[in-house]
Parts: sequence; structure tokens; C-alpha cells
Amino acid sequence: ELVSVETAERDGYDRVLFTFEGSTPGYRVRYVSRVTDSAGRRLPLRGEAFMEVAFEPARARDPDGTPTFSTGALTPGSPALRQVRLAGDFEGQVRFGLGVAGRGGFRVSELRDPTRVAVDVR
Repeated sequence: ELVSVETAERDGYDRVLFTFEGSTPGYRVRYVSRVTDSAGRRLPLRGEAFMEVAFEPARARDPDGTPTFSTGALTPGSPALRQVRLAGDFEGQVRFGLGVAGRGGFRVSELRDPTRVAVDVR
């Protein structure tokens, strides 16, 4: 279960930190030409390039359908990271779109206590 999404600048990277309750879900991070929502519509994002971050199995809502974290767009104004938005929470997959200044290097790290996945964009 996703419990928070935060952004930060650190060590020459802009970081998006996804915090989970329980074990680390599987994940996929990649550049895409556009990010779509669960209905297939283009997700508007600030930036010149776009990344999709997908977690599976994962959820971002409790059994009653209430979001488990603040679902508003994050617009940090960082050098590389322009915006982070929830793209979908459907059938065990949670997806996010990241708008970035341009295609560049990125790294993904798993952190513990609490369970987190960090996406660092250069």
C-alpha cells in the first residue's frame, strides 16, 4: 500500500520518494513519449520529457476507496523534475507520470525502514 509521495533535491539529482507499507512491490521506470491515465487519456504534465513509474502489485486506496496518500500533483520547481502526478490505481497496478526538463540519466533505489522506492533524475 502506497502511503506517501515526496520530492527532494539531493546530490545532483532530483528525487521522487515513494513510501509503502509492507514489502517493496515490483516496479518499472522508463521514459515514454506520453503518460496516459487508466482510461487511456493523455495525462497533462509539465516538462519536455516524460517518465512512467509503475508499481505492481500495489494499491493507493484503502478497501473503502479512500486514497492512502495525498493525490494532488507535486510541482517542485527543481532543476530536472517539473511535476509528479498519479496516472492510475487499477487492478493492482499504481502508475505515476513524471514530467522532467529533458531525457537524462536516472537511477532507482530501494530503501528500507520504512519501505521506499527512490527515483533520482539527473
